[in-house]
Amino acid sequence: MVRLLIAAALFAAAAPNGVRSQQPSAARHDIVRGRVTTDSGAPIRGADVVVTRISDASPRTATTDATGAYTIDWPNGSGDYALTVSAPGFRAYSAHLVRQ
Repeated sequence: MVRLLIAAALFAAAAPNGVRSQQPSAARHDIVRGRVTTDSGAPIRGADVVVTRISDASPRTATTDATGAYTIDWPNGSGDYALTVSAPGFRAYSAHLVRQ
């Protein structure tokens, strides 16, 4: 079985025109994105990516594209997520993501 390699990043998006000041200080716009590849660097198309917000166990899902890329948008992000990735024929991958 070939293993999945995941490049994942968590970004806090800036809100335009001072909108952030109107939001609760704990809520931010987070974007989780990355690329799923084999250990040799080949992209894995059709991998299932689930990002779960830790604070309320709310999940969001994505499927990787032809380049292995995915993006998951959290308009009211918490900055603390569990990431799981699975694809047929590959070992599943899990990680904990925290906004820096």
